[in-house]
Amino acid sequence: MATSVPVIWHFLGYPFEAAGMFAALFGCFAARFWIGAAQAVRQEHRWSLDIPVSGMALAVSAAIVISQRPEPLSALMYGAGLGILGEGIFKIAEKYLQKPVPYSGSIQTNRQRNGPPRRGDSGPTGLRWGHPGGR
Repeated sequence: MATSVPVIWHFLGYPFEAAGMFAALFGCFAARFWIGAAQAVRQEHRWSLDIPVSGMALAVSAAIVISQRPEPLSALMYGAGLGILGEGIFKIAEKYLQKPVPYSGSIQTNRQRNGPPRRGDSGPTGLRWGHPGGR
């Protein structure tokens, strides 16, 4: 009777099963790209958000496979779960980028905004207008 032996690969000296790695990376890739592939926001923020978030999700999936050495089905679930978490991170970052930036017009100094000093206001020395030693 023949027995099957899993293919063991090494990355930076750490052994892992090739089938688990393929399953985890496929699950993560599927969750990250196929779930949100039709969204227009993806195309707008492809390089600034989607690629870095996907890279982090794929790297964490690979790290879990290397550290835990799960069976292929468990690795697929880990990868898909991390891909979905990456989708949530993308949504949070997308909302942050779409927040309106407060714009107050031009930058003004206090004197431009408030006008010239009035009688009774304290000057830069702390002395009040109209008092001896003041302006």
